Amino acid sequence: MEQLLSQLISNYNFNLILSINIISYLIIQLLHLKIFTKRGVKIGVTVIVSIIMGIIFHFISDTSTEVLVNSAILAPLAWDWVFKPILNKLGIDYKKDE
Repeated sequence: MEQLLSQLISNYNFNLILSINIISYLIIQLLHLKIFTKRGVKIGVTVIVSIIMGIIFHFISDTSTEVLVNSAILAPLAWDWVFKPILNKLGIDYKKDE
């Protein structure tokens, strides 16, 4: 079990996941336009931020491309399952502004 957990943790870059979610949230929050109320646009922003952050992390760290891709895929899931419920509890989710 310990080996499985260690291997799972080594397949993701949690700094990248957190960065993608924070930057995507800030872009959507700061540029709160009517267009951002659609879920597809929010996902598009997250994908663009994931690509840009993945490229930046690739050049500034020695993280493998596989780990960066895994992290970019996990970022939207981490938002829906972890970060969004926490922000909802704190009352600072952007859905309240819509």
